[in-house]
Amino acid sequence: MRSAAHRLARAVVAVVAVVASAIVGLPGVAQAATWSFSDYMEISGGVPPQSRFTFASDGGGGNFVSSVATPETPSKAHSPTYYADLSSGGFYGTWSSVGRTVTISALVANRPVCRFSAYTYSGSQYFNIEVIDPSTWTYVAVKKVRGGNWTWGRMSTDTFIPSTARVFVRVSLLGPSYLALGFVDDFHISCTY
Repeated sequence: MRSAAHRLARAVVAVVAVVASAIVGLPGVAQAATWSFSDYMEISGGVPPQSRFTFASDGGGGNFVSSVATPETPSKAHSPTYYADLSSGGFYGTWSSVGRTVTISALVANRPVCRFSAYTYSGSQYFNIEVIDPSTWTYVAVKKVRGGNWTWGRMSTDTFIPSTARVFVRVSLLGPSYLALGFVDDFHISCTY
């Protein structure tokens, strides 16, 4: 049987622990909110990708290709049907690109840290993965990456803090033109705040 003094000591310790945790706070896991955007270059709500994306270059090239899978031939797209061919139509310049405007709604009340990524397909061509401020046409983030081995690979910018809610995200295939062959699919932006 415990003595009254022992029970009293235990009660005091319990009260002190409760009061201390209320004043100091209990340790917990910090929670970060996330925001993301994806465009898989497919027909969405009846709107084809050509209505959302634009092509640009200094020497021609660029269009959307529909690649439907059959039992004998898989689709060439990363997911599921359409992809951008930056080398089609006679690419004779030093770069060709596909991009679109995106509004980062997480920017309204927060300072998000974001990353833009896309899938590219090429032999060993170089691509720029770019985020541009459309009001000044200056880079928010840009990273030069090398495609490889004729497989789809996810390429990303480094993290960036957008200074404006509207950004233009773009992937550029870099020449020389006589070697340039490259496809792009699946734009994705993810932000934490």
